[in-house]
Amino acid sequence: MEKIWWLHKRYISFFKNLDPDFLIENFGSKTPIAPPSEKELASVIGVSTATLYNWYNGKGHRKKLYDFITKFTAKEILDICAKEKDSVSDKTLSEISKIPYPTLQGWKRRKDRQVLYKLLKSFTQNELSSFFS
Repeated sequence: MEKIWWLHKRYISFFKNLDPDFLIENFGSKTPIAPPSEKELASVIGVSTATLYNWYNGKGHRKKLYDFITKFTAKEILDICAKEKDSVSDKTLSEISKIPYPTLQGWKRRKDRQVLYKLLKSFTQNELSSFFS
């Protein structure tokens, strides 16, 4: 058993040290390799890079949410959220963005997703309509 673990660790260290572009070119990309800007963005809004990747490849409100979020840098998101502007109700936000109302309520309660929730709530109804149209 110990030999198997040792061999497994060697394979992991070998592939970790390879260039991501080389891996994608030769083996395809089954797992997302996020650029550094998206890693920072994901950590700020409280989601994993895999979640961002799924939103990028998603349809409907997930794709629009990804497009909306990537318009900003991590610093801009934090600056916007610091203003504490609550300009639209949760029901209206749900209708405009097509994000299910229970999902928004979950983001409101979970500390790791509150930045994403506050970011969406910081914009007016007209601004959100233009983003999510």
